[in-house]
Amino acid sequence: MANLYDRYANALDPFSEDRSKARQKFKEKLADLHDAQAPTMVYDVFKIEVIKLLKAYLKRNAVPYPSIPKSTSGSPLDAGTAKPSGPTGSN
Repeated sequence: MANLYDRYANALDPFSEDRSKARQKFKEKLADLHDAQAPTMVYDVFKIEVIKLLKAYLKRNAVPYPSIPKSTSGSPLDAGTAKPSGPTGSN
């Protein structure tokens, strides 16, 4: 369910077909889970609580963005590995 929620709630394109399909499947699974696990609970309250749990799960299991290593020279490229471009001045 977390994957479906993530695909529809965090989609970059809110009009994509994948987002629409994920949203529909999420709603179906959420309704099935409500009927099976908490039929006496108000559906909207159940939905809010499940989404809170899913957001917490996704936050805990998020893959961190890779960081760009900094060189000692302050340049993104390490001075020892950078190759000069253009003429070198030696013949």
